Amino acid sequence: FSKISGSWRDAVCKYCDIIGQGKSYIRKSIADTNSFYDSSLKKIDSDYHEALQNLKEEQSKQIETVKISFTEKRNKVIEHYGLLLASKMDFNHALKSYRSSLGAEADSWVKYRPSTNFPSEIMIGDVLQEFQFSDVCRLSNPDILWDEYESIKFPFVMNFFAPLNLYIKYSEENHDLVFSGINAILLRIISKMPINCFHITYIDPVARGSNLKRLKVLSELNGCHICGKPAANRTDIALRLKMLENLVDELSLTLATVGTVYDYNKTYNDKMDYHILVLNDFPNGLEGPALDSLEVIINNAHKCGISIIITQKDDEKIEHGISDLIEK
Repeated sequence: FSKISGSWRDAVCKYCDIIGQGKSYIRKSIADTNSFYDSSLKKIDSDYHEALQNLKEEQSKQIETVKISFTEKRNKVIEHYGLLLASKMDFNHALKSYRSSLGAEADSWVKYRPSTNFPSEIMIGDVLQEFQFSDVCRLSNPDILWDEYESIKFPFVMNFFAPLNLYIKYSEENHDLVFSGINAILLRIISKMPINCFHITYIDPVARGSNLKRLKVLSELNGCHICGKPAANRTDIALRLKMLENLVDELSLTLATVGTVYDYNKTYNDKMDYHILVLNDFPNGLEGPALDSLEVIINNAHKCGISIIITQKDDEKIEHGISDLIEK
């Protein structure tokens, strides 16, 4: 029994040693594994943070490079823009001086005095050119008075060494605007020219003279030869145009060796008169002989100093032959 007991104790002890060695091995394996894991993870974390830091530094350099490039380009644009605005300001000042020399600001008839000289040019209105500036421009340059740059008024000038020719198509909606503009042009010419040195032939077949408005006073003054009674019916229209045609024939003989009315008036002291033909609502009121007379007038207008203003309603149909006449 004692022998059996001793063997059993040896076996148990041996078993316990084996178990102890196994546990030690497992603990060492786990410790080694944990150590490897910790060191590997720390290395990975270290590499990650290093790479991230390098990336951030590289990005910062790139961002700084982009900022510098953008700033340089932006400053160049702003500088160029400022030069453009400055040149526009100079241009505006030059235009204002030019408009002032043309009498653009002196439109009051209270101070009207008939001119004694023939002007070389007459300002008959303005052409407005508008500009739009982005909010970025406005916010980037808050010190600039942007309202001063939002438009430019170009003077619309009639050179008095050549006739004025206007062909205006209008709609019913802008009828009043168009005819007010025409009357304003005629009044500007009257205010700048020597009195009774030109004559207006006013043909108004549809409105029967009501388009004259302020010019109506001139047509009713006895002894006033600037603007006679408007021609409205077909007979009167044909008669007025025939009178102008006869004038063309007379002037053509006189000017045969001179050139044009403008050449004549520059050469001689006894000045020839200028003429303005206003033909409203073309081709209403015109037929046969009247159209023949109009063709003669148009063909010789430049030579004879006849300015022509023609209006036509945009829905008015014109025959082919008559449209060819207008194209002249």
